[in-house]
Amino acid sequence: MIRTSVAVTAAALGTLAVSVATAPTAAGAPAVPPPLYEFVVNLEALMVPADDIAAITGARQMRVADTATTLNDLSDTVRPAQCIGAFEPAQVTAYGRGWNSVHTQIVADGKPGSTTHMVNQSVIRFDDDTAAATQLTRSARTWKSCGGTAVTMTTDTGDYEFTLGHPTALGDGSGLVLTHTGKHGTCERAMAGHDSIVVDVMACAFSGGAVDGQAAAIAKAITDSISGRGD
Repeated sequence: MIRTSVAVTAAALGTLAVSVATAPTAAGAPAVPPPLYEFVVNLEALMVPADDIAAITGARQMRVADTATTLNDLSDTVRPAQCIGAFEPAQVTAYGRGWNSVHTQIVADGKPGSTTHMVNQSVIRFDDDTAAATQLTRSARTWKSCGGTAVTMTTDTGDYEFTLGHPTALGDGSGLVLTHTGKHGTCERAMAGHDSIVVDVMACAFSGGAVDGQAAAIAKAITDSISGRGD
């Protein structure tokens, strides 16, 4: 269960879990305490709609191309291995212990091979706020150490090389952002957190377009959904 802000938006709410404490029923026994309610955020409901992503990226039309409920593993295709987490979201080798659920959504404007805009938006729930904060700190260190590193991704169609940029803090200080560039395109990475949820996003343009601020905007939209700020 996670602790959320009081003003959580309806769209971000999942199951309302109820835990009822029990007590002896004998005469003179203490009264049974009231049920304890905790709102559990539905991770899928936190995904930014495809139409909103189209507006952020400037794409004509975006659609959901794929979803996943487990962390991904690119350890066999991306080198150096220690920079996988800075290169792409929701990588199993980049996340330590303490996480318990994941939702990833790939949103794109075309089929594989013809895509010009692609977004990977992922949310990872941890057992508690401390575990989530620890992950953000660990990721910040990794991103910093990988700044300027050339990363190679091997696919069936060949090797693709990108150079990781140096991370900077998001405008509100809630997370971090970096870009990685290559001859096949440019991507922006953003990571933020709220309560026990880590938000991990990548926005890519494969047609020479700019991606500045796109992953950051998507990450902010997700954290706003969690917090209920809506601002």
